[in-house]
Amino acid sequence: MINYVLQLLTPSDTEGVYRVLQHTGWRYVRHIYLTFGRTDALWDDRDKGSLIDSVDYLLAYYRYIELNPVRAKMVGEL
Repeated sequence: MINYVLQLLTPSDTEGVYRVLQHTGWRYVRHIYLTFGRTDALWDDRDKGSLIDSVDYLLAYYRYIELNPVRAKMVGEL
C-alpha cells in the first residue's frame, strides 16, 4: 500500500513487537530525512495493534493483508 503498512507479527516476548516497530520506524524516518532533506513530521498517526486470539480472526486477517492490494487495484487477480 502507498500510505500505510499492514503487518502480522508474533513477538518472542512482551516487548518484542514494540522494539521491532520502534527500530524500524527510527531507521525509516532517518532514511527519509537524510534522503529527501525533510525536517517536518513524517507520521500522521501512531501505530495501532490488535491481539489476534482466535484462528478464525487470524485467517481473516491473513486474507485481508493478501487481498488489500487487489481490492485497491494495485495488482491483478491472485
